[in-house]
Amino acid sequence: MASDKKILEGLEHVKQAEKCLKTGLFKWKPDFDGAAFEYSKAAVAFKNAKATDHAINSYLKCSAVQREMGSSLESAALILKEVKNADKAADFVEQAADLYLEHGTPDTAAIALDRAAKMIEQMAPERSIKMYMRACEICEGEDRPRECAEMIGKATNLLIRLRRLDEAANALKREMDYYESIENNGIINKLVMGLVLIHIHRQDYVAANLAYKAALNYTGFAESEEAGPIQQLLEAYDQGDPESANEVLRHPLFKYMENEFTKLSRDLVVHVANKTTTSGSSDGLHGSAAAGGGGDDDDEYADGLL
Repeated sequence: MASDKKILEGLEHVKQAEKCLKTGLFKWKPDFDGAAFEYSKAAVAFKNAKATDHAINSYLKCSAVQREMGSSLESAALILKEVKNADKAADFVEQAADLYLEHGTPDTAAIALDRAAKMIEQMAPERSIKMYMRACEICEGEDRPRECAEMIGKATNLLIRLRRLDEAANALKREMDYYESIENNGIINKLVMGLVLIHIHRQDYVAANLAYKAALNYTGFAESEEAGPIQQLLEAYDQGDPESANEVLRHPLFKYMENEFTKLSRDLVVHVANKTTTSGSSDGLHGSAAAGGGGDDDDEYADGLL
């Protein structure tokens, strides 16, 4: 069978790798590069034969003999993702990121974390959030605010999907701060819409209104196309006017936001304000007291004064 042939091919590469690592009378140093090459070939052969454990083991051995071992760990993570072992895959990529950092390549570390976080979003969103956040921290250390904003923005989307809205609001504010540092006001205007939606879903009108008022300090926000609809939504929510709120939410600016924010606007429910007023209890008491008082007087003098 073809798979058996590939397994034999992989075993032969493993044998050659082990040979590269041996030393002797005329070979004082192991051939690490040769061993890494053979282990890598073995891993590919095992992968093609669907021999998952052998493939992962070969990648790990390849990683152990390479100078920069991260790439083999990433390859092992890909196999683990295919067999639905997201947590172990994430472990390997985080180890790879550590190695990239040790070898002075933080950009590669951030890219590896970003790529892996995207890979496991559906299977392990919580772990994916942590990886995006770590990638953001690495980019921040390299003074790359645009990449920081992109990474934390991806984490924000997952936090919204999981309805961890308090954390989502904090993450979104950080994203806005990064974009402010590079004066990307166009994106900030749209993020303000998202932040207001999050706070309204949290049933925190005060925070939503404060977010809007704070946004007025951003250059050009007050004159932007987003400012008006946001203000109208806040007014409709504050007044308990679902009809007006729904009309605002049908605005293209809300309908065509990023997917998770669009879901927030679609799912938003504004309750009708309770406008029923009740008469004061003191008036009622006075009324009944007056009627009762008249009755008591009639009883008291029913038989006359004598």
